[in-house]
Amino acid sequence: MLVRTDIIMNKENLYLTVHTKDSSYIQKPPLKWILHYCNICIMLKCLSFVFLSILFSSCATLSKDIHRVPSYAIEPSEDTKLVKAVGRDSIKHPGDSGFYMLPSDMDAFIARALLIDGADKTLDLQYYIVSNDLSVGFLIEKLISAADRGVRVRLLFDYVGTGLSESQMWMLDSHPNIELRLFNPKGSLRQLNHRMHNKAFVADNIIGIVGGRNLADEYFGASKDSNFADMDLIAAGPVVKDISKSFDIYWNCEWAIPYEYLSSNRPGAEELEESLESLKETNRTAMNSEYAIRLKQSDFLNRIVSGRFTYSWAKGNVIYDLPEKIAGKGDMDSDSNLMTRLLPLIRDTKSELILVSPYFVPDKTVIDIIGMLHSTGIKVRITTNSLASTDVISVYSGYARYRKTLLQKGVELYEMRADPEEKGKESRSEIMGSYRVSLHAKFYVFDRKEAFIGSRNLDARSRELNTEIGIFVQSPEIAEQAAKMFEVSMLPQYTFKLELSDKSRLIWKTEENGKEVTYTHSPMTSLWRRFSAGVISIFAPESQL
Repeated sequence: MLVRTDIIMNKENLYLTVHTKDSSYIQKPPLKWILHYCNICIMLKCLSFVFLSILFSSCATLSKDIHRVPSYAIEPSEDTKLVKAVGRDSIKHPGDSGFYMLPSDMDAFIARALLIDGADKTLDLQYYIVSNDLSVGFLIEKLISAADRGVRVRLLFDYVGTGLSESQMWMLDSHPNIELRLFNPKGSLRQLNHRMHNKAFVADNIIGIVGGRNLADEYFGASKDSNFADMDLIAAGPVVKDISKSFDIYWNCEWAIPYEYLSSNRPGAEELEESLESLKETNRTAMNSEYAIRLKQSDFLNRIVSGRFTYSWAKGNVIYDLPEKIAGKGDMDSDSNLMTRLLPLIRDTKSELILVSPYFVPDKTVIDIIGMLHSTGIKVRITTNSLASTDVISVYSGYARYRKTLLQKGVELYEMRADPEEKGKESRSEIMGSYRVSLHAKFYVFDRKEAFIGSRNLDARSRELNTEIGIFVQSPEIAEQAAKMFEVSMLPQYTFKLELSDKSRLIWKTEENGKEVTYTHSPMTSLWRRFSAGVISIFAPESQL
């Protein structure tokens, strides 16, 4: 019996949450495809959200009697494998933490899989998007295996972002050593548009991963169509306790709802066992897939197995929004807001500022700071998605309003190509992941001495609506690595460089077949895509981008 239907929209998708008398489940209706394809007017999207929510959604909220058992990170134990592995190096670097950059999509998957296998005590995962696909299926089986050997597993996923089936979520949550909570499943219309965009992974409170990647095939190089060029940072040592602190704050907050309160259709033991066996069979079949074979041949895997894996040791700070931000309780100018912590770093740049953000819609403050930096001789270099590579046309439209202003203020501005030259594919794959890509990495480099790597885009949604996390690393070694990755990614066979013509018109320069080519409109796009972007740029409210 149908009781209620909620319409929920975010930057990437429209979700239909169907509530029956006995259960709830998430559905992605055909309307999502229509809106995503047309995307002519972001106002239509916003008006649809308001109208459909009022039409179909009741004012019902979750019971205030939800019982949550508070839990917190466990102090690292000296007898665990991961603590012993980190300890050998940390003794030589007292007070510092170890860092290792993960630009490769397959390396990012291997790192997570190995940490799950290596954990002895705890695993904490916090993610925005979790898809029901090949790579996630492998990770789910590994998480269950870890729980079987006594590891405590806490999973915190965004309610809108998770694409796992009801049976998969029950399969996880029903395990005595696994608890699943979903973030912000109910609330006012305004609150529903605020999402937990954080991406954090912690094993035994001693090694963690923070960055831009969600859990889905397209973030791990496993998609057959296209993948995201992304960036993660492995952290080891003292800084990981701060990642765990952030996780605990979200895990124990009022917006993290135990899954058992969101679905009453709990399967029986036999059905759960059948679901697990089905998952294992799917994974066994996939072991002979092209992706699995490439994973086994990974140089990153070989280096870890042979002990040739080394960290860069330095000071690091975890910076994150508090969950209260989704209810509008966080002060945008307070230290609890991540951007408040980042702006002084940008202002204090002395020679060069590198900004990599797939969704880039600068506000007046950022533009003024960039202008101030350029006026004092500081080089500002920015990479974002092109209209050809972006997966969200509306965000590109918002950014398009500021291209000329940025160039006039002296910014070096680059847009990523979706399909680079053949001769550059192999080297680019090593640096920025799979070669047919949309940019998804978010990292900023300050004077090649310090770097920030995390989930935060330079747009209004990250600033005002979603919660974010990242790590600020005071390491010239890590900063130089990030800067070199930027420089490789901005080569003309990989990107379009934007400039102003003699008549102050936008032009895009790139390289095709070894020759420089200049475009006078967004390159490698259809007339329809350019028209859609132009119309959206007129109406798009920046607060939603």
